[in-house]
Amino acid sequence: MSLGQRIRQMRLQQGLSQAELAGHQLSRAYISRIESGSSIPSRETLEYLAKRLNRPVDFFLSNHGIEKKAEELIRESQTTLQHNQPTKALELAQDAVNTSLLTHSESLIADARYQLGCCYAYQNDVDKAYDALQDALWTYLRLNDRKKEVQTLYYLGSVCFSGEEFKQAARFFRTALARAREHKRFLSLYLRTLIALGSTLFRLGQLDEAFNQYQEAQQLAEQMGDIARQIDAMMGMSWIQFRQGLGEQATILAEKTLELSEHFRHYQSVPLKQNLGIMIFDKDPEKAHQLWIECLEYYREHNDRIGQVTILEELGRYHIFDRDLAKADYLFHQALALAHAIPSIYLAGRLYRDLGDVALLQNLPKQADELFRLAYGCFRTLHAEDELRETEKRFVND
Repeated sequence: MSLGQRIRQMRLQQGLSQAELAGHQLSRAYISRIESGSSIPSRETLEYLAKRLNRPVDFFLSNHGIEKKAEELIRESQTTLQHNQPTKALELAQDAVNTSLLTHSESLIADARYQLGCCYAYQNDVDKAYDALQDALWTYLRLNDRKKEVQTLYYLGSVCFSGEEFKQAARFFRTALARAREHKRFLSLYLRTLIALGSTLFRLGQLDEAFNQYQEAQQLAEQMGDIARQIDAMMGMSWIQFRQGLGEQATILAEKTLELSEHFRHYQSVPLKQNLGIMIFDKDPEKAHQLWIECLEYYREHNDRIGQVTILEELGRYHIFDRDLAKADYLFHQALALAHAIPSIYLAGRLYRDLGDVALLQNLPKQADELFRLAYGCFRTLHAEDELRETEKRFVND
């Protein structure tokens, strides 16, 4: 007998209507939904109903498969999220949390909160995702469930990265690596975390350490036969080489990475084309421009706003090279509007700096310095050391 059926049975035995059971605290319609199984009451609501029906709460929780229901809701939420239905997935996850709280099973409650955090993260609700995942993490730590602990640490790092809290993200990724390193069966998760940490350290301007993470990931991915992760790692390595002034090495590695991706049909090579365009720009700006136009079309078709921002930025730089400053200014402003809409402090900082470069070329030093200050403020907020140093070089007046 389900929870709703048990409540209905007790209500009828006592000769109460749904409205009478609801009292002043609930509605008749809500009681109807509970009895039909379409709504899951919270613990507080169940305690209220139990009191009105003169029964202990445990009477309603026994023998009705509440744990099974919670597990089903978690699985349904996961499947729904995979099918790109985030709103429905979130509703299911919230129901899973409410249902799991009725069971007093710490592990099940943590699993439901973990899934809730994943749903919030998918919707870019960073604060709620962080809170739900932290709740799950503390439970996994207490239960000594190492695999779920590592998974949650990784996801917390990813959430912080999305929220551009790069230092905090790095801490979570490092902790996840330390935990995963102790268990060989966590190799796949360890590999993903290496790449994530590399990306985070890159944003923080810690290029040497970022390169080391990518290099270890590339070697491990090759051993595991994980071509997609191998490509991710190689792309990161090539980009760091480029930032360190090793343009020729970076271009060779980027071309190898693109070639590898073209033989692996499950990998989307658009980001690789974008990076390759950046690396060959000095030697062949027209080819770079052609690659970026292709990438922009793809990003627009797939509504990838971050991709659009980064490509618009590169196209703006192309038009600086082409001495079409008005076009460059227009593209940078277009990208900046998208960066604010995402929102991304990091991308906004880069675009303020780009606009400052345009202002300098237009012989507007005061306007340029104002834009550089805005960029500097963005990067200081994020502790992005490499970007701070790059921005400091631009100021006309100290």
